[in-house]
Amino acid sequence: MLSFDVARPSELDRADLDAWLELQAGRPDLHSPFLSPGWALAVERAQGAGVKVVLVREDGRLKGVLAARVGRWTAMPVGAPLCDVQAFVCAPGFKVEARALVQALGVRRLDFGQMLGTDETFAPFVQGTQSSFVIDAPDGCEAWVAQRKAKGSGLFKDLGKKRRRLERDHGPVRFTAL
Repeated sequence: MLSFDVARPSELDRADLDAWLELQAGRPDLHSPFLSPGWALAVERAQGAGVKVVLVREDGRLKGVLAARVGRWTAMPVGAPLCDVQAFVCAPGFKVEARALVQALGVRRLDFGQMLGTDETFAPFVQGTQSSFVIDAPDGCEAWVAQRKAKGSGLFKDLGKKRRRLERDHGPVRFTAL
């Protein structure tokens, strides 16, 4: 039997957070940090109470998670418009009705603009498709940046200037990965 629980990310216990990570790890198409509990927690800290997750359980076991920013009538992706990947994070082959997720969130619709093409739950509702950018950095971020600089990209020079100005005006900058 399926059950649907809705909570703020910060209300999840360690077992639910670990189970969410296990669901993600079980499917390579879900390896984006935008689909992780760490992202949902970070966005909740920044945006507040509107960030919710639907936990779908089958016979008590977590089988799927959908994180969203919930408004009065509409739910949007957590961190929208910054995040460019959305999906119902679930076990391989697990099926649930998209309408049940919408009802659980207490909204009339979901406005998700970058749903993964592999997401079977929302596939019947897709109105169009487009490619998303992916960076392949098997040797790490620093190696990728060095490669881009060697090819003449000025982006990192500009980012360096902006970072130095930010540090000068506001103090040290720290990047923390999810």
